[in-house]
Amino acid sequence: MGVCRGMGGRSRGAAGNGVGIGALTRRTIESARWSRKRDSGDRGSGTVWTVALIGAVWAVAAMAMVVGGARAARHRAYAAADLAALAAAAHAAEGSERACLLAARVARDSQARLHECGVHGSVADVIVTSQVRSLPRLGRLTVTARARAGPVDGGGVPEPDSPGKGVTGGDLAR
Repeated sequence: MGVCRGMGGRSRGAAGNGVGIGALTRRTIESARWSRKRDSGDRGSGTVWTVALIGAVWAVAAMAMVVGGARAARHRAYAAADLAALAAAAHAAEGSERACLLAARVARDSQARLHECGVHGSVADVIVTSQVRSLPRLGRLTVTARARAGPVDGGGVPEPDSPGKGVTGGDLAR
């Protein structure tokens, strides 16, 4: 069956009986309605999967930020502990209290807090804490680092069981 266009843009069959695009369009609409009724359970499922994927990406990004903050706090605490121990050991001859006060100031300047400090002869043993800057709902996470410093040629270096005589961080951090 051929299709020709007459006046007014109407389509007609070759015989001119009026069966043409109009009839095909009605059949197409009927089949579209039938398929829409059959597939109506899947409408919007792509949106749900997209929202779920976006939520998963956000969760992974938030977790990566927390882990990155914890790693940065750990490095900050280790650096502060090293610097505080070196400062305390350098001033061990001035007395345990003076050396630990200087170690507390160095730790505070390094964005950490001196928790414990002990000077045994010329060897300084310090414990430093640093707060993790993370998401507010996780609460306060604290990283602890320990460092010892003293002369290289020191023979009998005491074991770090306890800081021994010295000043603890409770009095120093204020």
